[in-house]
Amino acid sequence: MPLVKPALYTGTATIAEDGTVTLPQSLKLPTFTELEILDGPHTGLTATIESGKVITTIPATTARITLRPHHTLEALLPATELSDEDRLLAYDTAKGTFVAAEVDAPFAAHTGILVKITSSGFTRAYTGEVRSKALRIPLIKGTQLITTGTLTSAEVPTNLSEGDRLRLWQPATSDYSSHTLENGQWTPASPTVKPFECLFLIRSSPLLWLPQL
Repeated sequence: MPLVKPALYTGTATIAEDGTVTLPQSLKLPTFTELEILDGPHTGLTATIESGKVITTIPATTARITLRPHHTLEALLPATELSDEDRLLAYDTAKGTFVAAEVDAPFAAHTGILVKITSSGFTRAYTGEVRSKALRIPLIKGTQLITTGTLTSAEVPTNLSEGDRLRLWQPATSDYSSHTLENGQWTPASPTVKPFECLFLIRSSPLLWLPQL
């Protein structure tokens, strides 16, 4: 989901090693809040705050941040608009397989899911704000399903590692296209990711990736 909700707070904050966030003012947060760093060496990095506590890894720093209500899948794709046969599937990186997505959990900014519609489908309109910074995406060793957060069709950036691989679903053929990064270029062709699309990325080592779209 490349669109975000209006900010609850934008300004300077101090983030401690234990994940505690100190603001210059008192602020009541919703159950799930997204924190995004707007300047410094960690620009574009996001974290999830649940009930006032940071529950995802974030470095200790003093920086300009923004806080927003977090998206959940239930809000983005309500169960009332889906049939009993439809599926929202997340990719479990540890098990290497698809699992049912947690619809009431915070939907991380860089995370993608597989939406399996068994009927004729449906349409849904989304509104929101556009991020001012490119996402900094935590990549793991192995396979994960991610989104670059783009709002325009764009080629997948090549500022990754030699030998990285990606797979992109092609609805027209009901199959994946596969690409490998060789000599600084995607082979066999440079894949294009559309808005609201995600891709499988396979790496041999972790990386905090800034796509620079």
